[in-house]
Amino acid sequence: MNESRHQRKTSAARRTPADGIHDDVYVMDESGKLVPCPPPSRRFTQQDRERVDQNRDRRHTRVWWLNRLPAIDEGDEIVTDTQYQAHITYGRSKGWLRPSSKR
Repeated sequence: MNESRHQRKTSAARRTPADGIHDDVYVMDESGKLVPCPPPSRRFTQQDRERVDQNRDRRHTRVWWLNRLPAIDEGDEIVTDTQYQAHITYGRSKGWLRPSSKR
């Protein structure tokens, strides 16, 4: 009997990429037999996590851009007129701020 038919279905939002991964992975060797696949030699370390987080912090995202607008308007962040225009132009180029309609 197919066991997957009796498993409870999970919505796509609750599934994670690791749901289909099991610890016991098998590969076919030269003779055609299935043998356990050895685990990767290097796991994702704390140093890797810190490097990824640092790169993510450096990246300009829509949330960063939207949060910076009120800070500039309220005077919490002081920028020159050229920097402000560059900030607005960057948002428009990404499609986050559309020019006002001319009616």
